[in-house]
Amino acid sequence: MRCLFRTIARIVKTHGSKGEVVAVAPRGLPFCLQAGLEVAIVPPSLDRDRFCLVESVSSERDRAAIIGFSGIHDLDAADSIVGCQVLASREDLALGSEFATLEELEGREVLDQHHGLLGTLIAIEETPAHPLWVVRDRNGRDILIPAVSAIILHVPDSGALEVSIPDGLLDLGANS
Repeated sequence: MRCLFRTIARIVKTHGSKGEVVAVAPRGLPFCLQAGLEVAIVPPSLDRDRFCLVESVSSERDRAAIIGFSGIHDLDAADSIVGCQVLASREDLALGSEFATLEELEGREVLDQHHGLLGTLIAIEETPAHPLWVVRDRNGRDILIPAVSAIILHVPDSGALEVSIPDGLLDLGANS
């Protein structure tokens, strides 16, 4: 069973004196913090609530933004959460299966609806356009699969990951 929460950001530094922080999205995920979203800041601390609301999101760019959280309203409070992870309930996120993390998918087989078993997912590479799944085939070659909803058909909780590779993306007959 998949976990109920997902890491959606990491707090990297404070910003100003009013408790705002700079948060970045983890590799392979778009920036998805938005005002009104309930999040958990972990690891927890006795000095603050574990759960809070995102009060403001500003200056978003390159998978990073300046964030204001409820209960974090001064520099000391902001400094205490630098280095923490921000988690959100999967139900509150509108992420497609192409945004699964490597930890969730690593070692699983990748099955194409036309070509059959392609291999095993070994990495997720970040590119400016979209993430790429790196799948190692039986011959030790790596296949790069764009992790977009048009190609990634189904990411079940367990078992093979289902894809539909467009004609011409794979040349399975060459150098076999």
